[in-house]
Amino acid sequence: MDTSYKKYTLILILLITILVLIFSYFSYTSSPLKIATHQWLGYQSLPLALDQGWIDSNQVKLVNTMSASDSMQEILSGKVDAATLTLDEAIQLKAKGLDISVVMVFDVSSGADMIIANKNIEYLKQQDNIKIAFENNALGSLMFAEFLNISQFKLKQFEILNIPVNKHLSFWQTQQPDMMITYDPTASILLANGATKIIDTRDMPDIVFDVLVVKNSVLFTHKKMITHIIKGCFAAVKHMMISTEDASYRIASFMNIPKEEVINLYAGIRFLNLKSNYKLMHGSNSILQIKSKIIEKTLKDVNIISQNIKSAIVVSTYVDYLHNQK
Repeated sequence: MDTSYKKYTLILILLITILVLIFSYFSYTSSPLKIATHQWLGYQSLPLALDQGWIDSNQVKLVNTMSASDSMQEILSGKVDAATLTLDEAIQLKAKGLDISVVMVFDVSSGADMIIANKNIEYLKQQDNIKIAFENNALGSLMFAEFLNISQFKLKQFEILNIPVNKHLSFWQTQQPDMMITYDPTASILLANGATKIIDTRDMPDIVFDVLVVKNSVLFTHKKMITHIIKGCFAAVKHMMISTEDASYRIASFMNIPKEEVINLYAGIRFLNLKSNYKLMHGSNSILQIKSKIIEKTLKDVNIISQNIKSAIVVSTYVDYLHNQK
């Protein structure tokens, strides 16, 4: 009798434990994935996919920030599960010890990010104490380092001013720095008002990748949800390429800028579809992983990061799965 009672008690405890685990699992995975993002054309496939229903709004909550630095802080503090960042910014976070992975690439900058000046470049070459303004995160520092590598300028000539990207326009207009590292639409406004373009990412090919970064703590517990989000983004990219006018109209409303300006911005960005992502990310020694190691070295050389990343930052699981479903 005692043995039978113990047996049934153990079975009951086991069943209750299983039910609790199942309930906890579904309660956790049913909560929307929080993604920090700031206003930049490269990331607009996310709100476009939500707007068109290619991503279920019950599965994603976009947390809008003012800058990349703010988005980085959101994911660092644990307030969000993922963020739209550049690859170099993702490397900076991982070097700080944040357990994250890059799961897709939105686009590659092809002229949208640039260095501009308000004085003649030959005049500036002869100067010291050149005031250059940029958001002193990984992206700004990476572009500055690459600029020094391919130009005749020396680091000692510059005074670096750390200005958040959402303040670039007002800072340029009021403080008039000698140079600035910025991107559209701010860059186009400044160029239209007398600034001179010195260099852009067409001169630094395959250095600025806009990516979706996800914390590894939700990487596999939310596998279905993340796959759904990535698939929705690719649907949005397809729409942007096929129905540019319609997509531009919708994106213009998201970014609160004229539709014509959105269309102009397209020229500086190469959006990547599923096929391009697969080509970049597939394999343990993928093209993107190799690029990440090159960028990592540059960031370490300019003291943006102090230590090497111990594990791969690129996870192609989701892109591989969607590619194999075709």
